Amino acid sequence: MADVDTLLPVLIVAVVLIGGIINVVRSVRKRMRRNKRAQDGVQSEAEVVAVGEPSPPEQTEAPFTLRYFSPDGRQYERDFTRGFRGIVPVPGWRVRVLFDPEDPGNIEITDNPYLHPIPGASPPQAPRPVLRYIAPPVSALAIALYAYLSFSAFSSGGTLLPVAVGGLFTLVGLVFLFIGIGVWRSQRRLREEPAHTTGTVTHSWQETRRRRDSDGGTTYRTFYPYTVHYVLPDGRHVHKRSPSSSGQRVRAVGERTQVLYDPSDPTSFDAEGSSASTVLPLVLLGFGIVFPLLGSTIAVVSRLAS
Repeated sequence: MADVDTLLPVLIVAVVLIGGIINVVRSVRKRMRRNKRAQDGVQSEAEVVAVGEPSPPEQTEAPFTLRYFSPDGRQYERDFTRGFRGIVPVPGWRVRVLFDPEDPGNIEITDNPYLHPIPGASPPQAPRPVLRYIAPPVSALAIALYAYLSFSAFSSGGTLLPVAVGGLFTLVGLVFLFIGIGVWRSQRRLREEPAHTTGTVTHSWQETRRRRDSDGGTTYRTFYPYTVHYVLPDGRHVHKRSPSSSGQRVRAVGERTQVLYDPSDPTSFDAEGSSASTVLPLVLLGFGIVFPLLGSTIAVVSRLAS
C-alpha cells in the first residue's frame, strides 16, 4: 500500500512534466518556424483553388486550398482550415501570403482583402490598450499582497494553506476579469449598433463539460453548440460556429434564426438574441470581481486570525 501511495504521486508528476516538456518543445518549434518565415520569407499572391465543406465539431469553418508560386516559378498548394475568420472563400479569390522558400509549407496569410466591413459601415476601431495599463498594476498589487502574506505565515510558522487557496481564487478571478474586459470591449459595436439578417443552422451537436465542485464532487453540464450560415449585403457568405451555445435545447439543422452582427466586423455575430452579447462579458466580469475579493478575504482574515 505504501508503494502505491508513493508511486502514484510520482506518476502524476511525471505525466505533468512530460506533458509540459512536449508543449514547450512544440511552442519553441512553432516560434522558430515563425521567426524563420519572418526573416527569410518571400511575399507571393495566392489563389483559392478549392473550397471544402465544414465538418463540425472539429472543423466549423470552410476549409480551402491555396495555390502559390516561389520566386523561381515552382508551384505549391496547401490546405488551410482557417484564414477567412468564417467568410466562405470562393475559388479564384486571391490573398497575399508570406512563406519560407526552403520550407514552402511554412506559410501565413498576410493580407486578406475579403475581411472588410459591409459597404457603408465604418472601419473597425483600433482597440485602445486598456488592458495594457490595467493588468500590470493589478497583477503587481496581487503579487505583492500574497508575497507579504506568504512571508508572514512562513516567518511565524503558520500554515500556508489559506494563503494558497486565496491566491488560487485571486488568480482565477483576475483571468476572468481581464478576459471579461476584453470581451466587453470587443463586442461593443455588436451590442450598440448591430446589423440584422436571417441565418440558417447548419450543424448542431452536444458537448458535456465536467466541473469540480468546492466539496470535491463532480458535476456535468450539457451544452448544444451549433454553426450558422448567413449572407451579407455584399454577397459574401459567413459560416461559423455560434459564439453562444444553446443551453436549453438542440437547435435543429435547417432552423432559421435571427442573426445580429457587427457591420464593421461582419464575422462577429450572435444568434441567441441581443442579450447574449451582454450576458457573457457580465458573467466574466462578475467572476473577475468576486473571486479576487473572496480570495483576498480568505487569505487576509485567516492570516489575522492566526
